[in-house]
Amino acid sequence: MGLALPQRAVILESAPPFGRDPPPSMTIEIRKSTWFDYRQRLLLLWTILVPGLVMAVTSAEFVLIERMGARGLMWPMVAWGIAVAWALHRLQRFVCPRCGHRFFRSSPPVLPLRAERCVHCMQTKD
Repeated sequence: MGLALPQRAVILESAPPFGRDPPPSMTIEIRKSTWFDYRQRLLLLWTILVPGLVMAVTSAEFVLIERMGARGLMWPMVAWGIAVAWALHRLQRFVCPRCGHRFFRSSPPVLPLRAERCVHCMQTKD
């Protein structure tokens, strides 16, 4: 019989598996970019809510109501409602920078957006 050689363990340097925190050097950059994304989503929602409503009502008032009657108010409001629903859906799908899961619960549709902490890892909003 031959001489048995010990097996060598080969350790490969790889990225951490999903769900673990990234290395500290990457953490700050990742969190800044994701919190920047959150602020951009929130800004888009508020931009659609307030100035979007004003634009819808003024366009209906000055242009469409004279030509179309009550339907002239309906179409800008429907378009505004669809835009608000899209922005809320986009904000609600925000991913937590720490755990990688959704930051907010998915139901009821609007109330969870007031949450101050992640549903999964309890990280607070920055």
